Amino acid sequence: MKYANKVAFIDTDFVSTQAFCLKYEGREHPFVQALIDEYRFDLVILLENNTPWVADGLRSLGSSVDRKEFQSLLVSLLKENEIEFVHVKESDYDARFLRCVELVKQLMGEQG
Repeated sequence: MKYANKVAFIDTDFVSTQAFCLKYEGREHPFVQALIDEYRFDLVILLENNTPWVADGLRSLGSSVDRKEFQSLLVSLLKENEIEFVHVKESDYDARFLRCVELVKQLMGEQG
């Protein structure tokens, strides 16, 4: 983020990493928790897990039950760590992209 030109987009943040630790290792990782405690972002966007599953060979947790449980875990961790977030629930890719653009513009003080 040191070299970001106003905005850095981070796909898998510390909370997401902690959620994967809980899911795969069955425990929180203290170093990841320290990062959660130390670094806060100006805007956290949580995309609803409501788009079609893409089996790209890299992802797991593809069943609807796994996806719902992991989404609930993310929400729970965000709340437990008192991290404000915007929950984008649009299921259409274009609509959710435009909603995220709108949120970033608001953060930057730009007109929609």
